[in-house]
Amino acid sequence: MTGKFLTIALSGLLIAGGSSLAFAQSATNWHRQGLRATRALNLLENRSDGQFSNFRADGADFAADVTKNGKVMAVLIKPDLQQIQMVGDAG
Repeated sequence: MTGKFLTIALSGLLIAGGSSLAFAQSATNWHRQGLRATRALNLLENRSDGQFSNFRADGADFAADVTKNGKVMAVLIKPDLQQIQMVGDAG
């Protein structure tokens, strides 16, 4: 009986430890994505002479609409490369 109880207790610890590890990894990934979004927003603010809106994740990068001289353009922001690419008219 003691062996069975010990096995159940150890199984519970492994499950709890595994879910804690998964939570820590998830929190780390969430934090990393937040830092990338912050870098993308900073790029937009520093390199754009216009206003921007509709900021959103776009795959591994970010996208936004930039208004400059009354014209709205769609841009792709690549924070890891520190680049902003015009992709066309925002529609």
